[in-house]
This record gives sequence, structure tokens and C-alpha cells, in this order.
Amino acid sequence: MCEECGELYYTYNISKNRLGLFKNLICFVVYILLSFIILILSMKVIGYIEYKMVLQIILMQALLYNSISFLALNITKDTGWTIFVIISLLVSVYFTEGNILGRLNYYIPNYMALDKEVVLSISVKIILISIILYGIGSSLFKRKA
Repeated sequence: MCEECGELYYTYNISKNRLGLFKNLICFVVYILLSFIILILSMKVIGYIEYKMVLQIILMQALLYNSISFLALNITKDTGWTIFVIISLLVSVYFTEGNILGRLNYYIPNYMALDKEVVLSISVKIILISIILYGIGSSLFKRKA
């Protein structure tokens, strides 16, 4: 996504949506599938069978951070600054125990205390926020690419 490679975008015979958002979402789906497999295997080993809530929390956290990183990458056009933004957010969430995110708190040690209705409510909010962030990032990608 560097400016020196700007002409490279036009040599691909695919749309900018496929180049930006589609590739990002494919990598996200692969990450979720691998996380699911590892989660199932680890739950079998330790004998904990309630993995649906844990998987939903991991999925929502990953979706939120993926959409934030997609937007940050399209704003900064630099992977170094994008990594800085994501690490800053992760460190802030860790040290404030999720309070920096307010009602979007999906800090992992809290998953046992969360009710299913609360998790569903937060999940819907995160999905809506992620759609908005992906939309803004995709429009920035189309405009600057």
C-alpha cells in the first residue's frame, strides 16, 4: 500500500473491493476456522465443553480488531502505524481491563461472568460497528487506490 507501488493496483484484473475488503475477510475467515479447531482441541484436552461462548467472544474480538486494523491501514497506508494503533488499543484494553471500550468490553477474563443476552447484545453492536468500519475503510481504499 505504498505510494511507489500505486500503479500496481491498476495492473490487476480484479475489482478494488476484491483487492481490499475481500482478501481481508478471507484471511479473517481462515483465522477463525483455525481458532475454532484449536479451541475445540484444547477444550477436549482440558475437559471443558462449553466452547460456544468462548468462540463467540473470540470471534467478536477478532472481528472488532480486524475492522479497526483495516480502517487504520487504509487511513495511514503504512503497516507500521497500523500495528502501532492495534497494539496501543490492545495494551489500553489490557491495562484498563476493557473499560476503555465501555459497553463493547469483550475482555477475555470476563467471559465467565457475562450472560448470554449481554453477549448477544454486545455482539450485535460489534457487528454493526465493524460493518461501519469496513465500509469506511473500503471507501478510503477505493478513493486512494
